[in-house]
Amino acid sequence: MKSRKIIWITGGLSLLILAGFVVEKFIQDRIERNRLLHALDLNELPGGTRIVATAEDIWTDYIVHFVVRLEEGKIDEFLSGRDFKAPEFGPNHPYRTQHEGYTSHLPHFDVYHQYFGKDEHFGITVETDENGTWAYVVCVGD
Repeated sequence: MKSRKIIWITGGLSLLILAGFVVEKFIQDRIERNRLLHALDLNELPGGTRIVATAEDIWTDYIVHFVVRLEEGKIDEFLSGRDFKAPEFGPNHPYRTQHEGYTSHLPHFDVYHQYFGKDEHFGITVETDENGTWAYVVCVGD
């Protein structure tokens, strides 16, 4: 009888812990999505946009990094919320994204285009691959 009770209690606690992890993941995904929307000054992300990985750090500024996967042809919509400077680099000057330290877990890809945006509170850089299907977004705020 006691062992059956222990099994029920252990099972119930395991389910509660699992439910807590699921809720935390859902909330974290919403927070990351809202941060990206704010950084890009968008109301909605383009259809098919997926945040692959994020990192953040606070030192003298608050820095948030996003690696985003976009559907082909959605890069203009992705960049439409802010007045970004014309892309730099180009097909003749690609370089590989570099991530170290707290961003070392972020995926790497070859960067062909780089866009800069700024407002009174923070700066934002968006680097994209040749097709605009991968984007690395860095937002730095005071």
